[in-house]
Amino acid sequence: MAVIVDIDNTILRDGIYPMQSAISKVNSMEDVFLVTGRSSLERTATVNTLRKWHVKYRMLLMNIHGADESSMLRSKRAHAVVIQTTHHVTAAYDDNPMDRTMHKTLGIPAYPTLN
Repeated sequence: MAVIVDIDNTILRDGIYPMQSAISKVNSMEDVFLVTGRSSLERTATVNTLRKWHVKYRMLLMNIHGADESSMLRSKRAHAVVIQTTHHVTAAYDDNPMDRTMHKTLGIPAYPTLN
């Protein structure tokens, strides 16, 4: 079983500050796929921030489309579809209502927080 977790304002406030209760919950899960709207140009900084706050995850998937809202949504959808081909995804956590709706259309229960 796997879960999909967004980064910004789901486990990191303002992109760099830890949301400790959310990180603790992520760290208690297996097969966590972090799927973010961040550009691949931000990968190194993102990995360093995740390491700093000891976030455990199976894979970090960056935005493969543009920086606008619809492109980020398409990217997250594409990643979710691929993850579903090899894993049973039991939940998605994302602060963005449009992203949660997209996950639900794929049959993935979606929640705004990890609390």
